[in-house]
Amino acid sequence: MGGVLLAASMGFDERPVTHAMVDMRPCCVALFVPRVGGEAQRLEDALSFVRRFAGALGARLEVYWLDVGHAGLEELVYMVKERVRGLLGECGVDRVVFVPRAGLRVLTVALTVAAMGLALELGQGVTLLLWEESIGTVYEADAASLAPAELGGEERRVLRLLAKRTLEGYGLTVREAAELLGAPRSTVHRRLQALAEKGLAYRAEDGYRATPRGIASA
Repeated sequence: MGGVLLAASMGFDERPVTHAMVDMRPCCVALFVPRVGGEAQRLEDALSFVRRFAGALGARLEVYWLDVGHAGLEELVYMVKERVRGLLGECGVDRVVFVPRAGLRVLTVALTVAAMGLALELGQGVTLLLWEESIGTVYEADAASLAPAELGGEERRVLRLLAKRTLEGYGLTVREAAELLGAPRSTVHRRLQALAEKGLAYRAEDGYRATPRGIASA
């Protein structure tokens, strides 16, 4: 056994995928692409380039179309894990690298949560490469280290609301959270700050957003 299986999400820009392929030199690539109406040709154009690129590197490429408009997050995570598990056996690799750095937000989150789940199931050998929006850099981590955190009931209530807004592509302000939760602003502010200190949330331009580990913990 040996080699790397790269599991990546893709949108209309193929560069995050091809850059990861250059860095990782995988023998197998599982590419997860959103099925979106009216934009199929743009995705096909990007895919055609990725196919040629994979061929030049000698990597096996499998493309999986996911119906992100109808499937829920739990279903998307299940589908990603099943596809990756299947390729693990076929490709005979000893390392899986997830790169959820492109495409629709719900797709990148699905890959992130799937990476955490597989890390807990498989142990060593699952790595997660993340694009950290707040500082604009890429960092690498053992996906198992991003496992869901233990939280109290009130903390989890705030985090669930925060994760929902993040998946919708928006930040959550203290004022909005206080109104939606029916709690004092000072209390909500303290809880959001506590979540940020635990690495489950971060401050963005439009309010607080959940980190990938925060979404998994919600």
